[in-house]
Amino acid sequence: MKTTVFVFATLSLAFALGFISLHDPGYVLISRAPFQIEMSLALFIVIVLLTFVTLYLSVRVLFRTLQARRDLRKWRDQRVVEKAGQDIIFGYAKLIEGNWAEAERELLQRVDHSSTPLLNHLGAAYAAQQNDQFDKRDHYLDLAFNGERKFRDAVQLTRIRLQYQAGQYEAAKITLRSMSASVRKKRVAQRMEAEIYLSLSDWDMLQKQLPLYRKGHSFSDSELVDMEQTVFKKLLTERREGTGGQLVSKTWARVPKSQRKDPELIETYCRELVACGKLSEAEVQLKAALSNNWSSQLVRFYGEIKTSNSHEKLKQCELWEKQFPNDAVLALVIARLKVRLGNSESAQESYASSLRLGASEEAFLELGQMLEQSGEVDEARRCYKRGLEFTLRQGTGQNISDGVEPALLLTPPDDIIDPRIVR
Repeated sequence: MKTTVFVFATLSLAFALGFISLHDPGYVLISRAPFQIEMSLALFIVIVLLTFVTLYLSVRVLFRTLQARRDLRKWRDQRVVEKAGQDIIFGYAKLIEGNWAEAERELLQRVDHSSTPLLNHLGAAYAAQQNDQFDKRDHYLDLAFNGERKFRDAVQLTRIRLQYQAGQYEAAKITLRSMSASVRKKRVAQRMEAEIYLSLSDWDMLQKQLPLYRKGHSFSDSELVDMEQTVFKKLLTERREGTGGQLVSKTWARVPKSQRKDPELIETYCRELVACGKLSEAEVQLKAALSNNWSSQLVRFYGEIKTSNSHEKLKQCELWEKQFPNDAVLALVIARLKVRLGNSESAQESYASSLRLGASEEAFLELGQMLEQSGEVDEARRCYKRGLEFTLRQGTGQNISDGVEPALLLTPPDDIIDPRIVR
């Protein structure tokens, strides 16, 4: 573009001089005794311009000659910088391909000339970790950390992530704690912190951090609920050993009210109470929970707790049966309580009722055992057969909800148990 403008300007000037010279060429006299030079003004101007251009070009050539070594060195440096930029592209391409050694070599061979050494060192650290070269990984991360101050938080978060991936959970926790409070409040830092505590089974620390995670919106509501359940289940289990149930109750008091209605968490708490010998307290807790929020899962466990008040438990279950007459698990619990109290005939009726409401392997097995003990061997075998058919049918994924009528639920329902047995 510059050349075009220069040529156009030169031609325009020559045209103007030629046009002026046609009317008045002018006159220039240069006299220096004993010499004297005469020429037209147009020619003089042309000679002056040519002389100026010649001198300018000569000076430029001279200076470029004197600066040739510096210019060559500058050109070489620029070429190295360009190649260093290409090394980053090739290096990360090798990382994607899984060629760790080649990636590390590409990223480090011209790192001193790279315009983005941070990317070189971080990529090399990742490649070194894949080869289990943790000392080299840490060295590259230190170089990245000591490079640009404004990216130190990003480097440390990368260090934590790599340490976690390498199974170095304690080291990751130490690195995380070394960061500023403002960084630790960020969503990405809190999520990594939670993962570290989960891997370390540090349930106490994780329980303390849960309110901060909720405040920082680092997890969705469903994720927080799942995390809370996991944490408190583990805490309840750990508190059992050698405490007589005191720490179990204290831990339960720390559970958020919204979580105390969860059947799985309630069952975990009550099982720990039972393990500590507090059977009566576990029954009270289960009874209160079932009265407020019915759960087949909890009523099953309620029936499993063996105390001296089986008569009262049976009466309570029969009251619940009036409220929930279609609960197969409740019918099964009632049958077991009757067996415990020695009322076999009534227990068989409850087993049959449970099977009509919803067949289960344990109901078939327990009823078969009862029939076998009472001498009804044929009926016991028939019951075992129905249970086996049910188990096989369940294994194929066929159930009542799929619209498939299992063999054990043939019409009429009384065919499950011989009418002579269910009187």
